[in-house]
Amino acid sequence: MLKRWRGSLSARLDNVSLLTAIQFLMFMGMGTTGPSLSIYLRELGASFSRISAVLTTSSLVSLGANYAFGRWSDHLGRRKPIVLGALAVLTVGLALLSRARSVEQIWAIMVMDHIAIAAYMTVGLTLIGDWLAQSDNQGRRIGTYRGFGSIAFAAGALASGIVINRLGLQQAYLFASGGYLLATLIGLLVQDLPPQTASEAAAKEATASRFSLRDPMALLFLTGVVLWNVAHSAQTSMFPNFLRSLGMPSEAANWLWGLAALVEGVLMPFIGVMADNFGSLLILASSGLSLALTMAGYVSLRSAAIGPVLISAQISRGWGFASYTITSMLHATQLGNRKSRGSNVGIYGTAMGAGNIIGLAVGGTLVDWRGFTFLFAVCAVSYFTSSVLFALMRRGAVLTPQVAGQST
Repeated sequence: MLKRWRGSLSARLDNVSLLTAIQFLMFMGMGTTGPSLSIYLRELGASFSRISAVLTTSSLVSLGANYAFGRWSDHLGRRKPIVLGALAVLTVGLALLSRARSVEQIWAIMVMDHIAIAAYMTVGLTLIGDWLAQSDNQGRRIGTYRGFGSIAFAAGALASGIVINRLGLQQAYLFASGGYLLATLIGLLVQDLPPQTASEAAAKEATASRFSLRDPMALLFLTGVVLWNVAHSAQTSMFPNFLRSLGMPSEAANWLWGLAALVEGVLMPFIGVMADNFGSLLILASSGLSLALTMAGYVSLRSAAIGPVLISAQISRGWGFASYTITSMLHATQLGNRKSRGSNVGIYGTAMGAGNIIGLAVGGTLVDWRGFTFLFAVCAVSYFTSSVLFALMRRGAVLTPQVAGQST
């Protein structure tokens, strides 16, 4: 029995470590290519409205893909084939982007890549949830998994600047493709939960009810996720323009986001440990409050204190983003049982995507209508409302009986 337990623990840690390495390479690729995509499109002659159409279309496709791939992984009973397929598509897609010669080519490739990203993000997180379902340190492991992603994104953004300056914009996409190829090779080593272990885990999780949109606590969670992401997408999409309005250089947004990403990466494992010991919902409720205070800092900016306030705001933003990301991911993976986990994580991803799209749509509109101060005030209200909803979840109940001991 002891030997079997050790073997199971070793397999669990090995697979989670492999998935963490893949996550690092995934986010490094996203950091390498994401900031330069609009520049790439402009170089090929795209107007700003067309750039917006490319980005919006790709995001809309991801909405359906999140749930579809999560549900498919439940039906298939396996996660690894979908994870490997998504990584392979991204490897090819980024290589094709490095050779794109028209906006139409980039548009088609971006749609394909966003479907693959949705597949990996949903099913990869589901696989992490499978392996950690019976673990006592789920929070720490997921915190490390996602924390390495934030650090990798910052590293990728820095690396892309070096590659672009020395080799050209298109080579940055080839560099990212190489990272995805390495991630695919690592993915070959990842294993699904063995059938026997899977049946044992399902038996232990039998008391966990399926995630249902008719559950008031589920609706509180998903509504809070949407509101949080509406605010986050709206304010981050306009933040570089806000800094320009203050007379700051174009690269100021990269510096400040780099600082926030570093704070996030350091905090995420620590937040995961806190969630293991004190429950995830209390920390989740704190995320919106922290970011509402960040928005208040932006509103209260005065020329004499721009630097200190912006730096302090990024530290507050780092806590808010890290605490939301880790605890919401943790909560989503704890919903239901192995047979429904993929669908549950897919619904969670769809809620995030919907919030992001709404935020992108309203951010610029609010600035045009009433200015940056009004935008940040609206975002503060949205963040704060999400915190209230998450706090109501903690007070009223948790989404499933199984999670009650872990998430309150």
